[in-house]
Amino acid sequence: MELQRLLNAQLLELVRVSLWNKMPEQELFHSCDWHSLFQAANVQAVVGLVADAISKFPESFSPPKDVRMLFIAYVQQIQQMNVLHRAVIKKVNALLRENGVDVVFMKGLTAGVQIQ
Repeated sequence: MELQRLLNAQLLELVRVSLWNKMPEQELFHSCDWHSLFQAANVQAVVGLVADAISKFPESFSPPKDVRMLFIAYVQQIQQMNVLHRAVIKKVNALLRENGVDVVFMKGLTAGVQIQ
């Protein structure tokens, strides 16, 4: 299988594993460039999903420790940014409401904050 096609198949498999809570097809990962896979996940904004999928790999088959740490650090960074974003969204929402402006958030993190 061509390298880019293999990388795409691996990324798609990891997203499936995370979304559908299943075990990964390990044969897809016998020759895996984990650093390239991380970069591809980052470009596609699915690092969190891929990190979740990797956590389902048996210990004997999981990626090298440096790759696991890379995913963990990135996911923690995303979580920290989400905490900051939620705080700012709440402040902006409160300020707008105090000034008579009703706001409707329609997408993503902002919609969740509005409901809380």
